[in-house]
Amino acid sequence: MNDHQQIPPDYKQTEVGVIPQDWEVKKIFEMKPFVTSGSRGWALSDIDTEIDALEAKLAKARR
Repeated sequence: MNDHQQIPPDYKQTEVGVIPQDWEVKKIFEMKPFVTSGSRGWALSDIDTEIDALEAKLAKARR
C-alpha cells in the first residue's frame, strides 16, 4: 500500500503489510509447535530463524 492509499476500516499497517485489526504478527518460530507437514502430523524438520527467514525442510515427504 503506498502513501496515497488509505488503510480500510478495521485494518492496520504492520511491518508485513496491511492486515485485519484482530490479527497479530508473529515470527514463524513462535508458531512452530502448530506447524505440521501432512495428515500424519510430521513436524517441520528445520525452521531457520537466523535472519527472520523461513527455510522449511519437510521430513518424510515421500509416501
